[in-house]
Amino acid sequence: MHPFATRRLRIPAWADDRWIDQRNFVAAVQVRRPDAVLSHLSAARHLGWPIDGEFPWTPVSVTPRTAGTKIPGLRRHKPRALAFDDREGIAVATEPEVLRQISSVLSEDELVAVVDAICGPWSGPDDGSITPEIVWNKLTVLPRFRGSRVLRRAINRACVNVGSPQETRLRLMLIRAGLPTPVVAHPIRTAAGVVHPDLSYPDLRIAIEYDGDHHRTDRQQWSHDIERERSVRQQGWDYIRVTARMPDGLIVHTIREAITERSRE
Repeated sequence: MHPFATRRLRIPAWADDRWIDQRNFVAAVQVRRPDAVLSHLSAARHLGWPIDGEFPWTPVSVTPRTAGTKIPGLRRHKPRALAFDDREGIAVATEPEVLRQISSVLSEDELVAVVDAICGPWSGPDDGSITPEIVWNKLTVLPRFRGSRVLRRAINRACVNVGSPQETRLRLMLIRAGLPTPVVAHPIRTAAGVVHPDLSYPDLRIAIEYDGDHHRTDRQQWSHDIERERSVRQQGWDYIRVTARMPDGLIVHTIREAITERSRE
């Protein structure tokens, strides 16, 4: 860190110390090697995509345009020219390139979570303008790549307007358990306004919400959740709240029972 030659940068609100350290390290590397582009899983993390913690942050992956001197702390991939964007002052591979690069490393379910993020308000736009099909169309202009079939299947299973990776995991878990595919962010008109539950079965009037820890620790959020649930129930909907502490089996059992009960009505 230079003692006085510094500048201010905008960074995402969700960025943590590891993200900042990686960004600063890559900025320093690119002073020495301007041809090095942040790529692969390291670039995916920089873009805010959900990458499982089992993949280490170091060494940092870069793709140089030319072969050259080795730098400690880097994983250098085969030199090639690739498209990149300037993000937060560093060269980062474009989103289609990064998605292509990680498709042979992540599982299909993990890729579904990534595509959900690209099409969702927490990592991508909040107006639903980016759809899974648009994501695939951007990939088709690239050369054939390993993992394309798995990625194509993942894109077919992805949705727009997913609010978090935990919601993706919940949706996929219910489908694997043999339950009907739930609808993402279905609008419910209430006296308090339009509510979009994380998941729902509109024909049965079952709403499902995933509550993270902030729903429990933030008093304002907690009060908002109570009012939200009350307004949805007033419209004749069942309202099921799911937390990270609930065992998967209990979640599936609770929702299956609600589906069974509602189907009898």
